Amino acid sequence: MRENFGPLKHRFFILAVAVAVVMVAGSVTAQIPELIIRMHDTTVTTADDEGMLLISMDNYVDTVAGFALWLMTDRPDVIAFQMESSTIIDTFYWQCLAWSGPDCIDSLMVPEYEEWDWFTIDTNEINVAAFDTTGTLISGWQYVEARSLGGLGYDINVVGIANMISPPYIPGVPPHPQQGGTLIKIPFDILADPVDPEGEIANVLIARPMDHFGFARPDGTTIGIVYDSILDTTCFVCTQWADEVCLNWVVSPGPDCDSIWVDTVVVPVLDTNVVKIFDGMVTVLPDCIPIPPGDVDGDGFYDISELVMLIDYIR
Repeated sequence: MRENFGPLKHRFFILAVAVAVVMVAGSVTAQIPELIIRMHDTTVTTADDEGMLLISMDNYVDTVAGFALWLMTDRPDVIAFQMESSTIIDTFYWQCLAWSGPDCIDSLMVPEYEEWDWFTIDTNEINVAAFDTTGTLISGWQYVEARSLGGLGYDINVVGIANMISPPYIPGVPPHPQQGGTLIKIPFDILADPVDPEGEIANVLIARPMDHFGFARPDGTTIGIVYDSILDTTCFVCTQWADEVCLNWVVSPGPDCDSIWVDTVVVPVLDTNVVKIFDGMVTVLPDCIPIPPGDVDGDGFYDISELVMLIDYIR
């Protein structure tokens, strides 16, 4: 018996198919990232003395006009980022907001081009790290700097800004989409001298803390950063009581608390559906000594043992 679908059943059938198509399409779209940052694996030998790390970027949606990356290795005994010590002198300009006679009781740091009342000079020793932008996506950017936060060669913090205040205007890296382009190149020294033919492996990680990671559009807004609310609990212990009244509270790590303060804190979080990060590794292989032609067993002599080893190998 043939079933006759009436108008109502027909509409429900079309609606169900449409919903299924939208759900499938939505799930596929949600899996496509807007930005991919990839640390490429590299292999070197001890004869090379140094190597080069390549970091690539795919941006499908937004123009990238600024970024911050913090790289670190888990094997500082195998490789080390190249760096040197440098002295920087920072000048800060201050504007007084409130005076009490000749003394300023409230001040604000301002740019040099604004009206200011005095300035201070700060001198710091920093660890400047090496990098290379030749032929990369950020070649020609107005500000690129790399420093080591640890100062021991195992980390490097890179910051790049396409367009500063002064001309000319640098637009950044447009999407188009842009795929597989080299963002920046980081040289490193080879420290290990492996004996094992498989060599030594040093993982190179792109750190995820939001205070050292970020990509920005030309208007300054971040790409792939969302905000989440978390509960921040602070434990207090009273060190001086007057009957049931506390005269002095101090913060304690706990677990015993006389009072607890719970606050809601908004923190930045990386949306891993929008931004994908791939770490890499460096493989350091031992330097192989070439074997002269005919010296099959590699003992430095030419005799009948060469033929014996060759025949055994063929068997």
